[in-house]
Amino acid sequence: MTIGIDPFIFRDPIVLSWHGFFTFVGVGLAIYLIDRWSSKEEIDSDVIYSVALWVIIGGILGARLVHVIDRWDYYQDNLSHIYQVWRGGIAIYGALIFGTLSGLSNIFIRKYLGFVYAGQKQIWLKNLVGEKIAKG
Repeated sequence: MTIGIDPFIFRDPIVLSWHGFFTFVGVGLAIYLIDRWSSKEEIDSDVIYSVALWVIIGGILGARLVHVIDRWDYYQDNLSHIYQVWRGGIAIYGALIFGTLSGLSNIFIRKYLGFVYAGQKQIWLKNLVGEKIAKG
């Protein structure tokens, strides 16, 4: 099957793929919806954005880390390529695992425990919505 669509939206001055664009849209929409719906549970928006920041950072680092571990046979001979994310290579399950762990770490370190109890179902639902939108 041949799809006649370029996988990149543009390449100059930065490279932006359709996958990256829709991942950005999905994550942004998920954060917006979680913030909007968590106001019913009286959770402060600052808490939502603080946790979201840690989830995103942990997710990006975890996605790259798992990819590098998975393809270690290549990266052991090309160590300088480990940091060259623009060459490609992330693993979605690394993003989910490490994003969740970093978000939960932030919640427990800052004692946002009300966030966990009030929003447990909503958070997982919104993550699924964001992931589905990102996948197109």
